[in-house]
Amino acid sequence: MGLLGDVLELAATSHLRWRTMHATVTEYSHLERQNRSIERSQLSFVPKRTSPPGDPWKVKQAERPADFTSHAQLWATAADRYRIETAADTEASDDDGYRPRTTVRDGVRSWMMTAGGQLTVHDRSTSFGGSLDIGANLLLDPRAILSAHTDVQPKDAGDVGEVDGRAAVGAVLRGASPGRSGSMMMFWPGWLGDETTVDLDEATGIIIGLRSTVDGELMRSFALTDLVIDGALDDALFTEQPPTDVPAKSAIQQPDPVAVVAGTVSFTLFAPTGGESMAFKQSQTTDGQMVSVHMMPNFANRSQMVMPTVLQQSPSLSMMPTTDEWEAVSLRHGPAWIWQAEADPESGNAGEVHVRLDRGGTHIWLRGPHDRAEAVNVAERLEPVVPAR
Repeated sequence: MGLLGDVLELAATSHLRWRTMHATVTEYSHLERQNRSIERSQLSFVPKRTSPPGDPWKVKQAERPADFTSHAQLWATAADRYRIETAADTEASDDDGYRPRTTVRDGVRSWMMTAGGQLTVHDRSTSFGGSLDIGANLLLDPRAILSAHTDVQPKDAGDVGEVDGRAAVGAVLRGASPGRSGSMMMFWPGWLGDETTVDLDEATGIIIGLRSTVDGELMRSFALTDLVIDGALDDALFTEQPPTDVPAKSAIQQPDPVAVVAGTVSFTLFAPTGGESMAFKQSQTTDGQMVSVHMMPNFANRSQMVMPTVLQQSPSLSMMPTTDEWEAVSLRHGPAWIWQAEADPESGNAGEVHVRLDRGGTHIWLRGPHDRAEAVNVAERLEPVVPAR
């Protein structure tokens, strides 16, 4: 069998080649290059999301370190169980996800606890897709990475050798496609760059080395060292339960009717009339509650295929953009500010429109429409939601 056949066979049969494993995992990630990859991964036929001037998320991004490295201990079984204990080299907030943390998965159920006290739980039997620790998930299942690419080539024979003293088979992957049904890129678009090199352990198929680049620059890498295969593992590594005295949030939040959410917040919630909406109550912030109301997209109109979102917060403005560079306008209910991104030169799609306004003590940020008139129309149709009894 040729080199490509060796790679594909090894990936397809990896789950049959080992029972348990333990290794040290070193991860590197460059955040600006990662964001660049995410932006490029958006489907070309869907109008792109954009970040306006004064976006609080971008302000926060600018305060983060340019890159980070973390080290973790990984224990796993081929029966879909693993435990990861991560220690970050770079200080970062819980929201960034890089602070020291413990992740435990036992079949369909998993949980993650950060050093800062945030607990996240996930149950794949009731939620579609997702994973609490993408890296471990993919290193142990090379099929997921290979199947997400349209171009898989073996490394040149001269480049295939040993990694950390273990014989390895390598492949170069290009053409990561978020539109492929069932692809990991459907859930984590942009997680890998435009070219990714993987080294598969020749005995087990586990990925022991990964390097992903954007424009030739390293964006993300993983290295497994001190790999032990089929050693004895304590069952308690995977059966430990999460703390019961810490509030837990779901990894994949489910929406509720806007009237239900309106009855759980301390401010007036708004939703556009004349259409179907659903709401997500975001995690409680240190200075107020946050709710996102989502309008169902109009698939018959290309400019409205992105789901318009009405972010709302009170009393704080911490998650609202500053509008110094936006256009001041007057709408039916009072003053507002509008900013529209430039059109996408590749697809010809119009740029996303953002509208900021305040209604009755509620701070509102509308984003999603790619037509200015439609954005204004949605903003002027916002009315208070009557809470469900």
